Amino acid sequence: MRTTLALCCSLLLVIGSASAIYVSGIERKLLEPDPEFSGWVTGAVNDEARKIATEVTGDPTLLVRSKADYGCPVELYNWCFDRVIELAEMGNYLGDSYRVEREGELYRGDDGKGLVVDFFVAHRSERAVIYTGQGTLTVMGIPSAGSFVNVIEFDPLDENTIRTRSTIHVRVDNGLKRFLARVVFAVSDLEETVKEKLFELDETVVKVLNQLLDDPALLPVLSSPATAAEGAAWAALEDRVAKASEPKKKEKGRSGRGKRRRSRGREAEAVETQEIEQGELVLSTLETAAYLRDRLPDGDLGRINGILSRWYAGEGPERGAAMAGVEANAGELDPGRN
Repeated sequence: MRTTLALCCSLLLVIGSASAIYVSGIERKLLEPDPEFSGWVTGAVNDEARKIATEVTGDPTLLVRSKADYGCPVELYNWCFDRVIELAEMGNYLGDSYRVEREGELYRGDDGKGLVVDFFVAHRSERAVIYTGQGTLTVMGIPSAGSFVNVIEFDPLDENTIRTRSTIHVRVDNGLKRFLARVVFAVSDLEETVKEKLFELDETVVKVLNQLLDDPALLPVLSSPATAAEGAAWAALEDRVAKASEPKKKEKGRSGRGKRRRSRGREAEAVETQEIEQGELVLSTLETAAYLRDRLPDGDLGRINGILSRWYAGEGPERGAAMAGVEANAGELDPGRN
């Protein structure tokens, strides 16, 4: 194992930096219920989730989807769903505000912006994860309770490129609020807020993947024992995050969300596209390594090292040609089940 890692590290000196994580074909859609898709979901979930999945997918208040192609190994994306808490916390070090806790099989998530959910894994395979749960969402200062089913699918396009599709069904539990959400708000506050939060999750995933895949110095550091410099970087990061989380005075004036353009009608299959801002790495190599060492078990560190070794070994003309091919067809997303 050590010989293999040493060989991979020396390879880095030859191939240089990896290209930035590739993201294309981004879509967000508002959909109408699809009986065929709902049937697949209810058939795929476990017995504990079947009742809620049937109710929510059979009569959703709204149904939204996010879809994109990522330059990312499918094995890394798959692994992320086994480390929900650790990666949500890593998102906080990258500027987000998620808090996820776990008790048995149940997760509780709070995005710090009005969304609180209790959820559990209702289906898990090599190509899909389905979460079901209940929660509250505060829109315009008014909380609404509801149930949801989040279906996440991911398919490899080639060795280092995947197509992801996240479909969220939401059903407001209160009958009157459900009527208001459908008839009064239409494609307005509730739906726009859910789509907004869905895309925030996409951005968090990209930021985490960037830290792992866009830093060629990370593999050599993780392949070696921790150093005093790494410990110092971790302490400084913890201090910086603690200071950033201190309460701040509210600024006067309306927020950008209040100025959002509203639609008066519901347009099924309405497509929105928006580029994900990738930017520079937020954490340094030592900070990323220190976080992974502190939060992940040793077996996971070995798995990450293996993924990074294969990722950087795949750099070069072959991978560049594959990425160019995907980019050329970025606008021709496979409609899949819908």
